[in-house]
Amino acid sequence: MRTTTNADAWPEGVIARYLTLGGATVDVTPHPRYRAPATAECHGCGQMAYAERDLDGWAVKHAAVCTLPCSAAA
Repeated sequence: MRTTTNADAWPEGVIARYLTLGGATVDVTPHPRYRAPATAECHGCGQMAYAERDLDGWAVKHAAVCTLPCSAAA
């Protein structure tokens, strides 16, 4: 699994970031206003996950199979 380097700028609030096969990122962010404490969003295909635990696990698995490039709409 590839990850981004420290030189890559992360958006504010991102607590984990995973690089997909297509070159997009899956960002994990906390969302205190929602019931689930965090979300993960793929910026390639637009899939999102909400979880109370193992959100990083979903993000890693999704990043390993998503081949879509980064989409400005996602």
